[in-house]
Amino acid sequence: MNILQKLKLAWSKWSRKLFSEVPGSKLEKKIKITFKNPSLLKEAMSFKSEKQEQLEFIGDAVLGLVVSDLLCKMHPDLKEGELTVARSNLVNRKILAHKFRSFGLIKYLNAPAGMELSDKFLCNAFESLLGAIYLDQGYSISYSLVKRWFKEELFDIRSLLLRDFKTELQELMQKKGLSLPVYQVEERSGLFYATLNLNDVMLNGIGNTRKNAEQEVASKGVNHFKNQN
Repeated sequence: MNILQKLKLAWSKWSRKLFSEVPGSKLEKKIKITFKNPSLLKEAMSFKSEKQEQLEFIGDAVLGLVVSDLLCKMHPDLKEGELTVARSNLVNRKILAHKFRSFGLIKYLNAPAGMELSDKFLCNAFESLLGAIYLDQGYSISYSLVKRWFKEELFDIRSLLLRDFKTELQELMQKKGLSLPVYQVEERSGLFYATLNLNDVMLNGIGNTRKNAEQEVASKGVNHFKNQN
């Protein structure tokens, strides 16, 4: 063993000892990965550090690449436009935040006490964690993790290709300088009924879930604006 290898080994042992008491060691067990450089994991779960933002940037790129590759392999008949919609619907802020919560990772975050953990914050944390995994473990491990974490969604291609009318309507209203839409939903006899007041025009939607009802009424809102042009 040469001097460089000895120094590398010594650093590895020292850094492992240094961070053995931080939540990262428990987090490693949670995600079933032992980090070569534990400081990367610590930075990924820290609140708004410069390194954390860089890891977030890397994680976003890795996630987009892996999901794109998986979609092409699992659904070879999809056209480019469909692949773009599916990828966008799979890696959006809401889904990534939900994954972070459902995996039980919130308790490992190093965030100020009392801070509101918004979807945006948790989405960023998810991406920074993936970025740290990529830098420490490489692309192959990152690929396998993303495939496992998004297995159900990747198979449910019908849901991934659904047009997101709520987001489309919100963007249209923002461009026109209007206040964001407010949906009123109530359940009756197993069905959900959604109403939306759009500039004094009442729109209605119905669905077997709250989400479907809101999407239906939002689609009518999108058509309402487009018919005005």
